Amino acid sequence: MSVLQAIRNTSGEIMDFVIKVVNKELERETGRADLVGKLYAEEYPGIKEAGLFDLMIRVMKTGNPEQVEYFYPYEGFNKWFSCMFVKLEDGLVATNLDISARKQAEEERLNAVTVQNQKIYWATLNTQEIERKRIAESLHNGVGQLLYGVKMSLLQDFNKENLSVEQLLEQIEEITSHTDQLLDDAIKEMRRISHELTPAILEVSGLREAIMDVCRQFSPKLEMDCKLIGFTSRIDKQLELAVYRIVQELVMNIIKHAKASKAVVLVEVFKKNVSIIVRDNGIGFSKKIKNEGIGLKTIQNKVNLLNGSFKLESNSGEDSVVTISIPYEL
Repeated sequence: MSVLQAIRNTSGEIMDFVIKVVNKELERETGRADLVGKLYAEEYPGIKEAGLFDLMIRVMKTGNPEQVEYFYPYEGFNKWFSCMFVKLEDGLVATNLDISARKQAEEERLNAVTVQNQKIYWATLNTQEIERKRIAESLHNGVGQLLYGVKMSLLQDFNKENLSVEQLLEQIEEITSHTDQLLDDAIKEMRRISHELTPAILEVSGLREAIMDVCRQFSPKLEMDCKLIGFTSRIDKQLELAVYRIVQELVMNIIKHAKASKAVVLVEVFKKNVSIIVRDNGIGFSKKIKNEGIGLKTIQNKVNLLNGSFKLESNSGEDSVVTISIPYEL
């Protein structure tokens, strides 16, 4: 802290400030005990480059106190300070606080957030690529093969000259029936893929029925116990889709990796929060899979983007419980 007296020229313009009083902390910070009587801008010319001198003049003119945080790389300081200037008669009371440690912590937090956002971005991009490949494989191996079968069926050649009319009609009927079956299968496969991409049931009937549909889809492979609480009204469509996908992916993970026979899905919708708890009696997760598993990381990244919380309780050979909480605005 210091008290400064304005030094004016013959026109009344402030040219500098003479240091009238300093406290012990300022002497310690600057390493000087001879500042009283010195001219502020002469001793610390960096205040003009840093914009502090203009700020001091403005306070003198307006009489309004002003505070600012600034980085001061002059006179060997290289530190962050928070300063305040208050007018006192024809001078100023100046206070400066070293905030370098706080600024460094803020920068480290910002860097950590940036790194985390980059990880989320790349994980999301990787997930999208995996999903695109899966859809491409479904189209190629499913619909593509069925349509190829239709083509081969329609191009089937047979010796018309050696066939009676009845035999010819019988073969045509067989080809028609086979082609019709292939087309039915292709339509079903397209509906399945379409349902995975944009579940119509979610749009028409809402999140409750969509989650029940997930349970019904996987019930032949897994004994599912779905409990849905608090679905009194529709919530934001994007949040509904996110919750639906998260539940779908959690159940898919159980089927693909857990070797479980039973699973419990509990989804509760509160006034400002959606809670998802999924439990299975499978083989559990090793420490490596917990840390590196793509499926779990993808789900956790989605939850993070929604400002939610994600918790996995599991060890190798034990039941697994995933608990997710996602806030939302009414």
